[in-house]
Amino acid sequence: MDTYLTLRAFLASAETGSFSAAARTQGIATSVLTKRVNQLEEQLGIKLFRRSTRSLKLTEVGRSYLKRADSIVAQIDDLIVSPRSKPELEDFLRIRAPATMTAMLLGPMLKRFINEHPKVRLELIVSENPIVSEEAGFDVSIGARPVAVGSVSDFTLCRLKRVLCASPDYLSRMGTPAHPRDLTNHHCLSFTPTGAIWVFNTDQAPMEIEVVPKFSSNDGRLIAEAAVSGMGITILSEYIVQSFMVDGRLVPLLSGYPLPELWVKAVLPRKKHVSPALSSLLEFLRDGLNRDIGSF
Repeated sequence: MDTYLTLRAFLASAETGSFSAAARTQGIATSVLTKRVNQLEEQLGIKLFRRSTRSLKLTEVGRSYLKRADSIVAQIDDLIVSPRSKPELEDFLRIRAPATMTAMLLGPMLKRFINEHPKVRLELIVSENPIVSEEAGFDVSIGARPVAVGSVSDFTLCRLKRVLCASPDYLSRMGTPAHPRDLTNHHCLSFTPTGAIWVFNTDQAPMEIEVVPKFSSNDGRLIAEAAVSGMGITILSEYIVQSFMVDGRLVPLLSGYPLPELWVKAVLPRKKHVSPALSSLLEFLRDGLNRDIGSF
């Protein structure tokens, strides 16, 4: 098991960027962990890290070795820990997710996950910031329009359908648009993360329409309520407006010009070791989102 322990020491060091922090996650002394990493480097005949007084960074060959080591440790874990004797999931995970999706979908799911896995601790930061960076300090960022910066990887959770809609009252007062270009003459309500350039699919090519929002917000529920009140036309995710469409308070528009679908993704720092708790959480969210959003 010595090689297994040295590999775990290497993975923890790569994940935390610090021998002392890695030692704390492993529950051992820093000197012990450092010795294990040094022994691994001697055994391989390569340098895995560039060391300085302020940081610990993987070398080029270290980054290449990381993926292989991660796979080997995961396989050993599966062999050593049988499904019947697997310990409870235990971890601390920092998550960033958009406000509306969190309030309507992710929040209840995360509560259920914690109830099922009481030794898992979660910190949830609600943010509409689409920038995802490995330096941000999150174990996972969730969103439908992530903008990746640096070395990150994504895990697809579910398809996200959107709808162009307005209230019957608004349409009776202002008329019903027959073409996307007509939207420039209407009151438009903009969900800020989506922006004011609305894209429609046509037989030839996607068509972009730039609208001047009468009202905009990063809270999708607030935009939906404004549309219901007759304030204007909006584009929102189907799960946000479905109940209003069922009871007729909102009606879909321009069905001949469908909106491009989005994908909800979980974005992780590529250097991050995917722990059993994080892996279970991602699968839990994927199943839950496909069940909940797929029912619309």
